[in-house]
Parts: sequence; C-alpha cells; structure tokens
Amino acid sequence: MNLLLQYMLDGPQKVKNMRAEQERDEKERRDRQAIRNFNDAIIRSQEKQYEKALEEVNLYKQLQELRDYINLIHSQMSDFSEKEKKNADLWIKIFREYANEADPIKKRLNKIKIIANEPEDKYNNYWCRKAKPYTLNKYDVVEDKYEY
Repeated sequence: MNLLLQYMLDGPQKVKNMRAEQERDEKERRDRQAIRNFNDAIIRSQEKQYEKALEEVNLYKQLQELRDYINLIHSQMSDFSEKEKKNADLWIKIFREYANEADPIKKRLNKIKIIANEPEDKYNNYWCRKAKPYTLNKYDVVEDKYEY
C-alpha cells in the first residue's frame, strides 16, 4: 500500500521531468537543424556564386573572340573605299560598345566596389552571420528519441 501511495505521489513529478527533458531535447534538435539549414544555405549560395563565375568566364571568352574578330575585320579594311570604311567603322563601333557593356570583368569589379562601399551591416555580429561550415557530430547520427 505504501508503495502504491509513493508511486501516486512521485508519478506526476516523473512525468513532468520527462516532459521537460523531451522539450529540452526537442529544442536542441531544432537548434541543430537551424544551424544545418543555415550552413546549407551558405553552401548553396557559394555554389551559385561559383556557377555564376563560370558563366562570366564563358562570356569573357566569347567577348575576347568577338574583339579578336572585330580587330581582324578592322585590319582587313586597308583596301576599302572611304564609304566602305565609314560603314565598317560604324559596325565596328556598335559591336565594340556592346562588347564593352557586356564585359563581365568590368561588371564584377563594379559589383565588388559597390558591395565594399555599402554601409556596414548592423546584423554582422549575430552568431549566424559568422557560422563555420557545419560538421556532422555524434548527436546528428543518432535518431531523435521521441516521435511526435
């Protein structure tokens, strides 16, 4: 009888302690997931930047070929009449302007200057802004204890 009475008195506290432990574990799991999600977003952003850089490299190569082509045409115009040279010079001028406007190096350098000269980010010192890449730890390997 004493044992049953003791169980009835201790039972609610044990349930309360178990629920508090479950809530702590759930909060830790959510925190680890938030860190993983944040670091995954950083990695995806870096991959997109890399892909964009490769696109810029390809565009730069195409523009170099266009410039070489324009210079070749310009060098072949020595026996043109004045009227032909005028028309060819107009064509060359148009495509040099297009090539200069599309130059990915100039665009990238301008973007770097703009970013460098923007006002300081007031959230820069928040913990998630300087997070290091996520590395798997022993808690991530074990499945969550509780199913909800």
